[in-house]
Amino acid sequence: SWSNVAVGTGEDVADLFIRNTWLEHATELLSETQLSICEVAISCGFSDTKYFSRCFHELYGMTPKNFRHAKAPNAEVE
Repeated sequence: SWSNVAVGTGEDVADLFIRNTWLEHATELLSETQLSICEVAISCGFSDTKYFSRCFHELYGMTPKNFRHAKAPNAEVE
């Protein structure tokens, strides 16, 4: 549950939920648009691309770049 995850990480439940909701939106942008990783990060409320990539990797087990490539192998890689 969200509360167990939040307790284990020390994060606020609401912040964790919001961050993961934005990361879910990022998967859509990465799959359906040609936005750069930086543009996706900014569109999802992250001002730091490295932090965005780290959070994305923690949740999905791969970087945004690798996610895009896995979802659309013919997509241009940045």
